[in-house]
Amino acid sequence: MKSIASLALALAGLAAAAPAAQASTYALLGFGPKVGVGGDLGDNADGDTRNLRFGLGQRIGPVGLEGSIFGADLVGNGGNTFAEGREYSTLSLGLDLKGFFTLVGPVELFGKLGINQTWILGNDLSGTGWDFGVGAQFVLDLPLGYAAVWADFTQQRVGLSDDNIDVDGHLNMVMVGGSLGI
Repeated sequence: MKSIASLALALAGLAAAAPAAQASTYALLGFGPKVGVGGDLGDNADGDTRNLRFGLGQRIGPVGLEGSIFGADLVGNGGNTFAEGREYSTLSLGLDLKGFFTLVGPVELFGKLGINQTWILGNDLSGTGWDFGVGAQFVLDLPLGYAAVWADFTQQRVGLSDDNIDVDGHLNMVMVGGSLGI
């Protein structure tokens, strides 16, 4: 019980000591090159041109909660659910819990873990999944808030199905982007 109270006090101290720019609402936009596709999903499709993410989050000290919409382009490789050469896109709604760690000055590292709902546009597959990721950002304090430039790696795990088939797989996404906080 004493160790739980000590941990709670330490977390409260970290949140109280966080700079004002780190207690805010923020918006983010990121993009990246084609994704790596694995599992059953990788047996049916390959990454095509790009991946994108838009999100809104709330950060209090070293902890953030972020909702996002993100997706990636795929091209079918002739597997049993994706026609060869046909283009598809994933569309996901996600909710991530993020933890931030100040490395030095304005440079922060972060990790995230979340859940998502995913649809394959151009196909009837849909389902739920989870994701995890790591990244770094450079934070600039501004008169009315802050701006950050970031890069991250996210692996999204999905279980998709339609009336006839179940497909499990993962998408590996590398992104760069920016955030604005107020």
